[in-house]
Amino acid sequence: MTPVTRTWYPGQPFKPSGFCKSLPSAGPGGECGDSIAICGKGLCCGQNGFCSKEPASCGGTCQCAWSGPGSPCKGSYPFPAPRPLSLPVAAKGGVCGTYIAVCPAGQCCSQFGFWVDSSPYSKTCYKGAHKQKTVRATWVVTWKDLNLDGFTKPVIVVNGKTFPTLEAQVGDRIIVKLVNKIEDPISVHWHGMLQMKTNIMDGVTGLTQRPLMPGESYLYNFIADNSGTYWWHSHFKTQYVDGLFGALVVKDPTHKQYPGGDAVVLFNDYYHNKSSELLDYYLSPASDGDEPTPYTALLNGVGQGYCEVTGAKGCGYAYIKGVAGYCDDPKTKLRLINAGSFAVFNISIDNHRMIVMAEDGVEIEPVEVGSLSINNGQRYTVLVCQSKGKPLSTEPVWFRAVMKDDTFTSPSNWNTSLGVLYFTDTPPAKLPTTSATFLPPTLDPTLPPGPDNFNPYQLQVYGNVEPPPPNPAKRRRANFVIDFYNEPTSPADDPNAVQYAHVNKIALQLVPETPSLMERYSNNPMGLGPPSQPKWPQGGLGWHIWDINLGDVLDIYIHNKDDGEHPIHLHGHWFTVMHAGLPDAGPFDPAKDQLDATVIRDTITVNGNSSLVLRYVANNPGIWFMHCHIDWHVAAGLGMIFREGFPTN
Repeated sequence: MTPVTRTWYPGQPFKPSGFCKSLPSAGPGGECGDSIAICGKGLCCGQNGFCSKEPASCGGTCQCAWSGPGSPCKGSYPFPAPRPLSLPVAAKGGVCGTYIAVCPAGQCCSQFGFWVDSSPYSKTCYKGAHKQKTVRATWVVTWKDLNLDGFTKPVIVVNGKTFPTLEAQVGDRIIVKLVNKIEDPISVHWHGMLQMKTNIMDGVTGLTQRPLMPGESYLYNFIADNSGTYWWHSHFKTQYVDGLFGALVVKDPTHKQYPGGDAVVLFNDYYHNKSSELLDYYLSPASDGDEPTPYTALLNGVGQGYCEVTGAKGCGYAYIKGVAGYCDDPKTKLRLINAGSFAVFNISIDNHRMIVMAEDGVEIEPVEVGSLSINNGQRYTVLVCQSKGKPLSTEPVWFRAVMKDDTFTSPSNWNTSLGVLYFTDTPPAKLPTTSATFLPPTLDPTLPPGPDNFNPYQLQVYGNVEPPPPNPAKRRRANFVIDFYNEPTSPADDPNAVQYAHVNKIALQLVPETPSLMERYSNNPMGLGPPSQPKWPQGGLGWHIWDINLGDVLDIYIHNKDDGEHPIHLHGHWFTVMHAGLPDAGPFDPAKDQLDATVIRDTITVNGNSSLVLRYVANNPGIWFMHCHIDWHVAAGLGMIFREGFPTN
């Protein structure tokens, strides 16, 4: 094909990073998009990254910048009007970002959406950090019968392998071609990636994209612009329970390297039934609202549960290599990821401590702990070390991932998965003989974090970053109440009633197989059409959408009336935790509760019968999902939608 060079046109809301490059021309069905190719004459570059004349490809989420001359593409992204020719200069600590404000010369706007100059996040331009490269992968999704814990069952795999890790350096372009070879629709969400200017790559079926139907492909194309420990997973119903997930590691070449390596430790709850069967039961009168209890746990894809319970053969252990070191000079770095759908995990390593260096991709002031409690979707980067006073040991030890059974309606069959952490050149011939050293963390939020108390609410961002200022002109407040009750609500004893999760009396129900909400809202690159609300049979099922303007500082007050805890995850942003109530403390009470900025992350737990206050800057135009990361609760409606930076606000 003949290379094509085009000039960026004023109707585009922003100038794509690869627009000035000379790119090849792609014909019908060819790959297209930023840094890939431009479609030929009359062809639209669809949201899925392929050239076509079909109406679905040329609609509101069509990638117009990469569509051919004369194409009927209606609009690239659901962003507001083109960026102004000039922007104000942000005040010190003030809100900044695309369409909002620029920082003074020599300063960068942080990924939190405000100017800071005392932390690593003041260096978010990344220009010159390293030469950008493209990380490309083709993932073919299939089913495969596997024995992961002694029990053979179908598991979704990628290229025949379970839970693959995708690795890049900060600033790299990631292009993944996802090919669906199973009988169900699929998608991939890149958990923790901010997706600045690439909202259509966020992967939420029914919200930001249609799912990939059997036999279809999709090109995910985005910049890994925030370093840290992340993961990817299906966002189609409860599908990632079946195995469609893995780690996403974005390294920063300026960070210290450790001789013990940089290993991923991915753990998850594990079911012996397909998620579709479990979901059908959960959203039926028979469940009475009780979530499915996992059978056991896996650690890097390996478990021992069925063997321990039944005496079956064929179980093994995950092996993790490290280098022994004292806590004043640790040698081993681990990236811990809870990729579960329901279980909270307690993590500990026999005879070793962990120094927590980062959570959810955000660097924090280091904290030494004996054990960690990690909720669904959360990640921690830790250094592993031994306390001084004893000779440095190179004997293998058990790495313990233990599910908290008290969060389940009934106990799991086997709540532990063990891994072998070893400090020699090759895996040991014999298994460890060590015993558990540390009890589960006390999680006492009244005490500061320390070796015997892990307090996730009082971790401090590295450099003591202050949250956005409460600018009255831009500050907004959203009040969300979480509650579980039956639909339909009347009569109360209806035998067909099903328990749903409600936020402000609405159980959010997206229809994945139909045009996404982004398509419904995106008629052209300059604005939006009216929403098309589906007509649900019950009054409490629908959408919960909150409109916010760019530059707003949004305070989110969450009152959890449910007696269970919920890990709350926000797409497209990090937030500052301003308040976290104790279990059974009730709603936020301004007479006795205070707003005090602590940790910044993308997934945090609201305790049962309690409250949570989060603050974030609206600096990322698009449609973003906020939801509980217990996958059963997402399906039951525990979510809300933020429509950010739209001209119809």
